[in-house]
Amino acid sequence: MILSHLRTGPVHGYELKRKVSATTAFTLNNNTLYPALRRFEESGAVRKTAVQQEGRPPRHVYELTADGREQLHDMIVELPVGYGVPADGPDVYRNFVVPLNLTDDKWVRAIELHPSARTVVHHVLFFADTSGAAREADAADPEPGFPGMGGRRWRNAPLGGWALGTQPHMYPDGVALPLRKGSDLVFQYHFHPSGKPETERSVIGLYFADKAPARTLTGIQLPPLFGVFAGIDIPPGQKDFRVRDSFVLPVDVDAVATGAHAHYLGREMKLTATLPSGEQKTLLWIKRWDFAWQDRYYFKDFVTLPKGTRLDAEVAWDNSADNPDNPSDPPTRVTWGEQSTDEMGAVGLQVLPHVESDLATLQDAYRQHVRQAMMSGGISGFRNAIGAIRRSGGR
Repeated sequence: MILSHLRTGPVHGYELKRKVSATTAFTLNNNTLYPALRRFEESGAVRKTAVQQEGRPPRHVYELTADGREQLHDMIVELPVGYGVPADGPDVYRNFVVPLNLTDDKWVRAIELHPSARTVVHHVLFFADTSGAAREADAADPEPGFPGMGGRRWRNAPLGGWALGTQPHMYPDGVALPLRKGSDLVFQYHFHPSGKPETERSVIGLYFADKAPARTLTGIQLPPLFGVFAGIDIPPGQKDFRVRDSFVLPVDVDAVATGAHAHYLGREMKLTATLPSGEQKTLLWIKRWDFAWQDRYYFKDFVTLPKGTRLDAEVAWDNSADNPDNPSDPPTRVTWGEQSTDEMGAVGLQVLPHVESDLATLQDAYRQHVRQAMMSGGISGFRNAIGAIRRSGGR
């Protein structure tokens, strides 16, 4: 969105903010605009020039470089209509469908989402639906979109997501996600009422690769399903509640990116890799979790992890009165759930198999890991999962 407003020529920051506000539902402030411009400048997409002014400090203007023009969105879409989020009440999970009318397969390098009601948007997940079932569910509901979480009623392919603090990132060269012709884009929102009514109508930019990648990106999340089967049951006052999970890679992979997720009580997230040689690599270590900063982190260079590498994930929560982010005063028992005042937690790793033919072996091994987590989670884990489905409307 920022780059598109530099298409016509050099622009100074104030004018750029005005143009964005005038043409979208999104309002930029200095804390959003200038860090984004700095990242574009560092990546070579934007050039900053100081223009001299008589009797005044130089004024900086920004313009696109040749690389920046190549990074412009290939497609910009908007939610069909605004959705009204109530002032109070429980969190809301809502899916919105955007028909893309693609006549050819595309390969997505990035999706950039700008919510218009940022204060109530907890996170957004992106999916591609090739079945048409999501569109039918939308049409059957009298309100915009339809309720639920996950894609149980429609065939979906995950395309990433957005959460507080997320910055738009382009996948490295040779890495992209499939978006099949005829697909509808589905945005699954988690809304958390803020105390006043809000209307959400996001603007979304898509970036496409020139060709299909040679290797398929896949994800490993530890513990699986954001810890639904991990026994998250945090007593009031407990300062250091931890959950751990491990997974051994059955094939050689290249690690591309990592990230984590938790709610307000989250405190520490860590992911390490112990290689067959005994060497240990720290892939992610968030020592002070910030609910408002949930970015994905891309390795400067792919991290090679050979077959037999053990991934160890650890997530910690603080449910004491000393935690300034604790939403309960005094602290109360907190268990797994989708409400922002509930908890969940996991660390994720995106990887490419060294050899594309190893993809099935890797995915089968991870599915078996998920099944084992389900079995070890016992009755409480299944109650968490069933309760999540019912509360989200996805019966």
